[in-house]
Amino acid sequence: MHVYAREWTMMNSTCSKSLSLSVIRISSRISMCRMMRSFILVSLALVCLAGVCVAGLPAPRHHHQHQHHQATSRLSDLPTSCEGTQNNLPVIDFDAAGNAKLVKSVENGTLWTVTPENATNPLLVMHIYGDSYSQGYAYGQLLTDQILDMLPKLYAWAQQEYHIDRATMDVLLDMTRNTTKGYTPKWHFDFLQGLSDGSAGAISYVQIWRIAMIPELIKAACSIVGAWGQATADGGLLQLRALDWGPTSPLPQYALLTTFHQTDGSYTYTTLGWAGLYGALTGWSSSNLAVGEKVWASYKKLQNIYGYPWTFMIQDMLRFDSDVDAALSRVATGTRTCAIWLGLGQGARPNPRDPSVTLPANFKLVGDSFEEVHIYNPENGPVYPNHDYFPDLLFADKHVQPSGHACMNDLMHWGYGKFSAKDIFQTVTALQQTGDMHIAVMDFDAATLHVANANAPPTYSPAYNNGFVKFDMKTLWNAQPKY
Repeated sequence: MHVYAREWTMMNSTCSKSLSLSVIRISSRISMCRMMRSFILVSLALVCLAGVCVAGLPAPRHHHQHQHHQATSRLSDLPTSCEGTQNNLPVIDFDAAGNAKLVKSVENGTLWTVTPENATNPLLVMHIYGDSYSQGYAYGQLLTDQILDMLPKLYAWAQQEYHIDRATMDVLLDMTRNTTKGYTPKWHFDFLQGLSDGSAGAISYVQIWRIAMIPELIKAACSIVGAWGQATADGGLLQLRALDWGPTSPLPQYALLTTFHQTDGSYTYTTLGWAGLYGALTGWSSSNLAVGEKVWASYKKLQNIYGYPWTFMIQDMLRFDSDVDAALSRVATGTRTCAIWLGLGQGARPNPRDPSVTLPANFKLVGDSFEEVHIYNPENGPVYPNHDYFPDLLFADKHVQPSGHACMNDLMHWGYGKFSAKDIFQTVTALQQTGDMHIAVMDFDAATLHVANANAPPTYSPAYNNGFVKFDMKTLWNAQPKY
């Protein structure tokens, strides 16, 4: 028996004191489990060497002197430290007449498409309703053709990119299934079974579960920004999740925005991903909680393989957690696997116990791993050269931290005090060249989501150079089934 202490550190922004809670982890390891862990960790190392694991923040706080922002004038010269150029493509409004096309409707779901500017493939937009099994069944009915088309391409890409044949990849994914299933809530399995049944058996339960485990093996780099209060033009919260992962894969061809409509009293929520890859990497809930992720590449301690898959954890946050604190509690009490960073944001909202009182916006940057959890606000977050202190703003660029790359920091100076959603998707992501796979920009006060996706090879174009689609979140969350 090995006993691990998982430290949860929260820094209070007003008194500079830290509170540490220890959650004791007791894990059994027999010799075969050690062998399995070693095999998977070697495989993970090979994947990282292939260039996938390229981003993260240092866990300890840096005690450099805080450098305050110096906001530049609006429309002043853009930072010369950045390599990209502004993305001036027109934005497509999903709700405007003629933009969205209904493709298919079943008892508990609808499938739509919308085509952004410069896109070679339309964005799939799906609504599914009911309990977990019913939602999965509708998913399978609506997307069987896309999933069957995607699977052989995904395996072929993995073999070419990582020199892993299909049989070896399935062994790795099966190991991941077996080491995480005991920590996974049952409703996820109900959904996966429903998906298989909805496909009339064309997609096996095991196969779709395997594909859902890919993010546990191949982690995603990205950029995270949370800006509110003094940092934004209207004081409302803006959140960026820019995903940099696998741009040469076939997945962009199957880009999918899914809204899960619940019937059990939990929250309706929307995720951005790809057809057939179940789980949440990027999402926004009707609780007004949004979540994004990036790999914590600089984490050097134990990368546990027995625990709660992070894509399922994010999905549970979106479905069940009422606020950032509830999501933090889920992080602190779950048995976690690989080390990741989370951006947790929630806009200003009425107090559920006293609607006459408005609760302020809240954003946290969280380093989450098997052994440690670090929770950052602007006053305790890392500060180092080219990563300055900004009141009411947190950011992490796509590079390993401290990166020494000036672009994102310079962009924060450029926009500070006057940031809008348009600035984030038109300028920040494009100049930083972050979000090669997908980008989501959440404007909490306006309740709007701007989304862009990459074009798949052979006509590859990164998401940050492609057109965005605008969604009204209240319209998405309140959409009624069409049958």
